Amino acid sequence: MFQKIYAVALISFLLIVPAQAQIKEASPFLPVGTPTIQVPGADAMLKFCKNTKPGYQEICDGYLRGIAEFQEFIWMGQMEPIFCLPDGWTESTMRPVVVSYISENLDNWQGRPALGAVIAALTNKFPCP
Repeated sequence: MFQKIYAVALISFLLIVPAQAQIKEASPFLPVGTPTIQVPGADAMLKFCKNTKPGYQEICDGYLRGIAEFQEFIWMGQMEPIFCLPDGWTESTMRPVVVSYISENLDNWQGRPALGAVIAALTNKFPCP
């Protein structure tokens, strides 16, 4: 079951994210200086989530929230959860877990999809009972 979920998530991720990470100034709809990102690799995700410039960690947190909400959505659909976040979780609960895991395992995740690394980090730290 996990392989199917991972495959669907990975394919969806790869379809919407281009081949290389880009950190650039965004669009005319955002205030000048607001960062945007497209994170295809775990190494790029790590750099972005560790960046303390205004807006970077918030965007990282939004990416993590999206993964967590997708996980909750599939769980509600009667599928087995991939990871089980603690009650009262927030993005700031997940970010240090993801940063630590990718940092410690960067050799394994270098150039590989950020989604896989994030799911591995959260599954490792927050396994389901």
